[in-house]
Amino acid sequence: METIGKIFSVIISMIVVLMLRGFIITKLWAWFIVSLFNLPTLTIASALGISLVCDIIIPRQSNKSDEIWSSLLSSVLLSLLVLLFGWIIYLFI
Repeated sequence: METIGKIFSVIISMIVVLMLRGFIITKLWAWFIVSLFNLPTLTIASALGISLVCDIIIPRQSNKSDEIWSSLLSSVLLSLLVLLFGWIIYLFI
């Protein structure tokens, strides 16, 4: 039962990370691409698709199962840091 709980929590965490990445791509697209190239805005679903395609094209190193939580945490922190830097740049445009 404990293993099923760990697997379920990892799957939920990965879904949250994917949704966060989709939100961040949507915001960065709206801030920079829409205003520069007059393109339509992205939905979170479209941004998730772009994110998944980029993950397929540019694979990341595989982590051991013990390091899955640190990998998810570093992914969240890196995503939030990218959003912060994008927001700071957006303020000066």
